[in-house]
Amino acid sequence: MSGEERSLPIPDPETIAYWKACKDRKLIIQKCAHCHKFRFYPQNVCPFCESNRFTWIEASGRGQIFSFSVIYRAANKAFANHVPYILALVELDERVRMMSQIIEANPDSIKIGQRVEVVFKDLTEEITLPFFKPISAG
Repeated sequence: MSGEERSLPIPDPETIAYWKACKDRKLIIQKCAHCHKFRFYPQNVCPFCESNRFTWIEASGRGQIFSFSVIYRAANKAFANHVPYILALVELDERVRMMSQIIEANPDSIKIGQRVEVVFKDLTEEITLPFFKPISAG
């Protein structure tokens, strides 16, 4: 990558399981063992009931675009060669939202409510990120 290098996530004890699953091409989210609500991003305490008990579940990897923005001017040199790109808030079928990039799509064709599915890209040997692409009709 030319210019500044892209910032990479740093796995920590709260997120290590998530990043390992991404490396294995699986999207996982947490489910509270007390109130049974799903949550994303990984946290030690449930934001709904404050329980510290949870399990990891494999998400469907499918959802819809809740909101998006097409970025035409990179705010960071690391993204200069990637504009335009689509930054989206995706609501998974499990009813949690996650910020990600929509790939393999023309920015003019993206719509709120459009169905998408997760795809994974290796950025380094250690870090794999989830991205989303539109689900083709049919």
